[in-house]
Amino acid sequence: MYFKVPTYRNKTAGNVLQEGNVVRCVRVLDERTASGQRRQAVVLTLNRWANGLPAHALEILTPEEQEQWAAWKAEHDQAHQLKEAEQALRGIARSLALATLALNAGIKAANANALWTSVDTFTSALNQTGQPQPKRSRGRPAHKKDSE
Repeated sequence: MYFKVPTYRNKTAGNVLQEGNVVRCVRVLDERTASGQRRQAVVLTLNRWANGLPAHALEILTPEEQEQWAAWKAEHDQAHQLKEAEQALRGIARSLALATLALNAGIKAANANALWTSVDTFTSALNQTGQPQPKRSRGRPAHKKDSE
């Protein structure tokens, strides 16, 4: 058995190719087609974001196929989490710049302790992965504008 996430063209989002919210469970049969390939049958369509298998799926899938599903689901969820993390990393510089503007405008942080902990953890991760802070440029430091 294998699992396939169908894709579709999202015309609302500029005709981009996107993955759907379902996963098709495809069983490979012993029968052969006229060209000699093994027949395949979609036995089940599931919500790919669900944490577990629904009751009707447990009746249809064999115990071996349920194990295959669990392995596929774990791999799928980990890949999705890494993809989201990569997108967050790409956008973190902009997010920090906007947060700095908010702080400079006098907006108070809702949970300053959590922010400091996150900044420390992120800085530590940068250093551990071989991305140390660059040396500061020479010359006079930039001064803050004083309100007059």
